[in-house]
Amino acid sequence: MLVGLGSLSGCMKGNELNVDLPGTAAIGTNYVDLPITASTVRQQPIQTLKAEHFLAGRLFDNLTGNTEARAVLSLLPSVNDSLPGRYTSATSPDSVVITLGFDQVYGSTSTPAKLDVLELATKLDERTVYNSASVAPVKATIGQNLVVPLNKTKAVRQAIATSTTDSITVQVPDPTVRLVVQRQGTGTNPNYPNVSSTFANSLFRQLQVASLTQAQLDAILAGIIIAPSQGYNGAVLSFSRVVSGAINIYFHPAASQKRHSYQLYFGPSPSGSGPGAPTDPRYYTQLSTDFQTSSALSALQGSAPGTRLSSAAAGGVTYVQEGTGLGTALSFVSPQFTSLLARPGIAINRAELILPIQPYSNALLSNPARLYALEVDAKNQPLQRVTGINSVDRVVQGDGAVQQGRGSEAIGLPYSASTTNIYYDVLITSYLQAYLNDPTAATLGGLPDALVLTPALSTATSLTLNRAALTASAMRLRVYYSQLRQ
Repeated sequence: MLVGLGSLSGCMKGNELNVDLPGTAAIGTNYVDLPITASTVRQQPIQTLKAEHFLAGRLFDNLTGNTEARAVLSLLPSVNDSLPGRYTSATSPDSVVITLGFDQVYGSTSTPAKLDVLELATKLDERTVYNSASVAPVKATIGQNLVVPLNKTKAVRQAIATSTTDSITVQVPDPTVRLVVQRQGTGTNPNYPNVSSTFANSLFRQLQVASLTQAQLDAILAGIIIAPSQGYNGAVLSFSRVVSGAINIYFHPAASQKRHSYQLYFGPSPSGSGPGAPTDPRYYTQLSTDFQTSSALSALQGSAPGTRLSSAAAGGVTYVQEGTGLGTALSFVSPQFTSLLARPGIAINRAELILPIQPYSNALLSNPARLYALEVDAKNQPLQRVTGINSVDRVVQGDGAVQQGRGSEAIGLPYSASTTNIYYDVLITSYLQAYLNDPTAATLGGLPDALVLTPALSTATSLTLNRAALTASAMRLRVYYSQLRQ
């Protein structure tokens, strides 16, 4: 990709004091748009352990086929004071309900989702790094075909702006999933039928203790898996900290009908310490995508390392998507690029990658919020360098940052010139200059085979299914330069 960049290293001749002398100041500033060769690649697996969100569901679309997400969740016990076994009189179970909150639905909200709850066979190991390809073993089924309405609302009181005492009742979205595993129905309300569960009864019996440690809970219930039901492919739900994820065990003492509850927590930040807090239970999302044979992207299904799908084979576009690992590989070395750098007396002032989004290509999913540029080898695997004592991926750093460093990544943000003209812009001035200063890339770890634009890094905590289609023919490397007098 960067072969030939050394041609500029002998063109920018300065004086011995490295200062401008009379008659050597810049006499003009121009820019040129240079062509880019682009293709779609797939990088697997995706890092999903303790991400800001976890996903569950199955979504079908004509491009990627079925994308399935299964949430694998460890559990954290609540305080001992609320255990059923702490009451002096015998307690009886009322219901077991799993609650969790979603903040995004990838797919349709008009049709209720259908989810299964499965028992995890073994606890998640503290020393294992789980990712999207990690397969979770199933011990037993807890609940099947649990219906989840995605467009529910709830009534809340809202103050009237012009009054300090008056309020009105308004309907607002209710982004809470309630998976009923067991319920003692009243028999009089058809909306709340009786739901029996051998699992729930067994769990309640084992909670008849005065205290419960993490090790004891792991022996009782290693964890749960929330997965799409067979035959459902309408949506994937993204769960966050909107509602703390919990298994709620409701019960009442024999001497009273007052209902009490005990919780087993899961997911992001039940401790309230922020995403990825060490005290939180472990969790990850298992992801799989079955590309349709009718889709051009089917060439990436189970493909050999290094496979790159040309933009011509994909209808003139390339793709970037979180969750599925789709990225866009770029090569911007061309005869025009080499010719520009070979001019004597050229000074590069600014270099940016301009990447237009294909209009009307994303009715189902949102565009990724940002893109990163990652150096890869011929197998599309991230190149690495040692920073301090750690090996890190070679991500293009922002302008003004040391390119051998980390933590100051160049970020491509979407800009909207109009409804049909939205593009990502990635500044690579310092990156390009670093290779011009070191043509052999001896201090940079060697020349990469390509740059891959990706919405997610291995160190990122975000997890979405956002996707963008980029118009390959309109991509360009725009270089602003000054022609200096000789």
